[in-house]
Amino acid sequence: MTTLTTARQDYLRDAIADEALIAKLLGYRALEVPNVFVNANAVIWGVRPDFKLEWQGQTGRSFLPQWRRTWDGAGELIVRCELTIVQHPAGVIVEHPYYDGEVQATYFAHPSKDDAIRFAMCKAAIAYLTAERAA
Repeated sequence: MTTLTTARQDYLRDAIADEALIAKLLGYRALEVPNVFVNANAVIWGVRPDFKLEWQGQTGRSFLPQWRRTWDGAGELIVRCELTIVQHPAGVIVEHPYYDGEVQATYFAHPSKDDAIRFAMCKAAIAYLTAERAA
């Protein structure tokens, strides 16, 4: 395992903050955000063992879904929030069919094309879930 660069750690803190907000909007609770990251087998994990999120109504604890950090988590978010993803040469647009708005992300502003797509997906999910909660 290797320690990540400061820029990558900052990017991951932002990603986890988005994931924590989505979790809150979906009813999760008991969150603690890690402050150190390592890269293990190309998957990014928080180092602290207490980095857990409890789903309301469950008796046990479960890990915070990695909606912005992995495609496994992102896939769940696409289905759960009914997101539409449209890619173009410079970036991506993510929309929700019942929410009047879209989120755009350019590829060059993110560490990878995948990161840009997942960023836009999480921002669109946050906008949709916030609007749904306010309605």
